Amino acid sequence: MKKNWLELIEEKEQEIIEVATKAYKEALENTHLKYIVEMDSDGDVYYWYDAAGGNNFHISNDPDREIQVLMTFCNQCFDIMSEIEGFETEEEAIEWYTDQFAYEEITDKLEHIKEEIKN
Repeated sequence: MKKNWLELIEEKEQEIIEVATKAYKEALENTHLKYIVEMDSDGDVYYWYDAAGGNNFHISNDPDREIQVLMTFCNQCFDIMSEIEGFETEEEAIEWYTDQFAYEEITDKLEHIKEEIKN
């Protein structure tokens, strides 16, 4: 099964990056939420959110398919306007921050999950 997940992740990598980028941006917009990016055994890639903080971790559960958590994003203690300067609105800052950092963080997390699956 590990090989199948790896193949599926590599096949859907561009879609995973696109979906994860949306989740990344929403996590910056909604710091009270944690965003979870998952893929099911049919290759469907999606994200959902849960309350940030606490010691809980949830994943989707469907008895008819396997689900792999690919990555999570949580910015509970991150105030973007106090971290970066030069933007008049939070929306501008979030857009810039997403453009600057999302791709690298997402691809790093993808490489990490691929290595975990290989081992």
